[in-house]
Amino acid sequence: MESLEIAVQPVSSGSSGSLWYVTNGKAVIGPVDTDLLLRGISSGRVPDDCYIAQPTWAMWRPLQQIREVRALYRKQEGGQDFMGKPLTEALPFAGIEDDDQLLKQALKLAVEQTHADVGLVHQDVEPHVGLVTTHAYGRGMKSTLARVMPSYDPVHELVPSAGKVFTAPSEAQNWARTATRRLSTGGPVRAVAIGFVKVARSMNTVIELGHFRHAFRHEDAQALSTITSAVSLRLEQLAF
Repeated sequence: MESLEIAVQPVSSGSSGSLWYVTNGKAVIGPVDTDLLLRGISSGRVPDDCYIAQPTWAMWRPLQQIREVRALYRKQEGGQDFMGKPLTEALPFAGIEDDDQLLKQALKLAVEQTHADVGLVHQDVEPHVGLVTTHAYGRGMKSTLARVMPSYDPVHELVPSAGKVFTAPSEAQNWARTATRRLSTGGPVRAVAIGFVKVARSMNTVIELGHFRHAFRHEDAQALSTITSAVSLRLEQLAF
């Protein structure tokens, strides 16, 4: 299967998340959202030898190449998947007693779950002059460490709350353009995601992610939201 030739069909306004087409080589169905696709795979109505594509793709791909499908397979095989589990049990934060190590682990997990190419953590540290870049992931990103996010940075204009996540293409909004400039030290960023870690005893901590290849998906935002909520909860526990 080389080229993708499909007619885009109307989709219900109630649909959410990514949209997919599925083919067995003879017929094409879709578009369907991720939940319906995964239910079809779980029930056996979508066989493992089918191929899949999103409307903007030029090529069909095997089911096994789609990370949402791989996560479903791992779950069916008894593997660990934190989505839907209690935060205190699902994420590896419970044994961490240091705030800084907690945020370092959160960035690592956020990158793994969203397949981000670059990432930063901006944290309130002494002498409390603003949010300071304390952790970095990705090619060339270490050069951004210890930089201060100024008070006029448009990221501060977003409404922060624990678990709140914003995603956008790199040029879509002012905050996205600013985040893109920070993250582009490592390469050409096409999309950005921002999650807030919030506790009463400190300013907001920001986890900032960048993708070189495509936009962040709905599932990525869900994963980042789960991570930032869990970190906020753990920081509250450490405060007592």
